[in-house]
Formats: sequence, C-alpha cells, structure tokens
Amino acid sequence: MDGATFPFVAGCIFFGVGALLILSLLQYLVQRTRWRGRAIGTIVSIERLSATEGQGTVSASADAAETNPAASGYYRPVVAYTVEGHPYQVQGPYSMRSSTTQITSVGDTATTQIRVDPLPYDTGQTVSIRYDPAVPANAIVVDRQRELTVFALQIFCGLMSMIIGLLAFYVNGNLAWLGPDWQPR
Repeated sequence: MDGATFPFVAGCIFFGVGALLILSLLQYLVQRTRWRGRAIGTIVSIERLSATEGQGTVSASADAAETNPAASGYYRPVVAYTVEGHPYQVQGPYSMRSSTTQITSVGDTATTQIRVDPLPYDTGQTVSIRYDPAVPANAIVVDRQRELTVFALQIFCGLMSMIIGLLAFYVNGNLAWLGPDWQPR
C-alpha cells in the first residue's frame, strides 16, 4: 500500500467497527422493547458449568466453600416466575466467581491461599424479570449493573473508533466526500 491508501483503509476499518458497535447497541435497545412485561422471580437453583466437570446444579448455598477453589466455573441462576397464574422458568446470564491468590514466602517456604468471592446471587433471592407479553416463556433476567457496563463500554468504544477513523481521514486529506469546498488546512 502506498502512503495515501493505508490511512484511508485504516480510517474505513475504524469508522466501520465504531458504526457497527453503535448500530448493534441500537438494535439491542429496539429488540428489548418486546420484553415489556415485568415480574419478580425467585432463584430456585444455580447451574454451574465447568470445562472439566460438565454442567451441574449447585444445590447448596452459593456462598458455600468449594472443594477445589482453583477450578474455574461459570454460574447462572435459574429463576422461577409466574405470569397470570402460569409458572415459568428462565436461566439468567453466566457469571464467574472472582478469586484472589495470595502467595506468602518466608525463607524457603511458600504458602498459597486462594480466596473465592461469593456470587452476586443466592437461591431464594428475588430478581426482576422482563418477558414478552405475547409469549411469557420468552424472558430475561434483568441485571442493571451488567447492562450499564456493557452500554457504557460499547458507546465509548464505538465513538472512539469512529473518531479515530475520522482523524485518519482528516490527517490524510480523505475528507473530500464532505463536499467540493472542503480543503485540508
């Protein structure tokens, strides 16, 4: 690529990725409007997915000590809710327990202590549910903190990518598509 082509291609890529991030967020927001029904559900169990052990159900409390805290796993709540007297169940999003490993060294002896943080939910806890009024079995578990984090990151990354793309166009003088009077400074 010559000197004028590379910034143009880079600008197109950055601008395109940013536009896709923003458009996918808008699509999610429009799609989310179909879940207008609201209900309160109760977590009846917590499913655990592990690459080594397969899928299982955690029957004890989510805060109970694990037999192998070093083994990573993904957890999701199974929530029961009722709409117009009909019971339904929905699975929430996967979460991962964060852990902290502390290594203490005294002379030639080292000890390792692994502390596993509790899950943000437990059996018996109530959570918000949004469902499709036409098909109440089609539902999602509302996690406001996760949604806000994803929205903020997606908007930030999308806008930054679009700005970097426009800057690449500007620096290279490829903004002639703005109009016949546009001239680089």
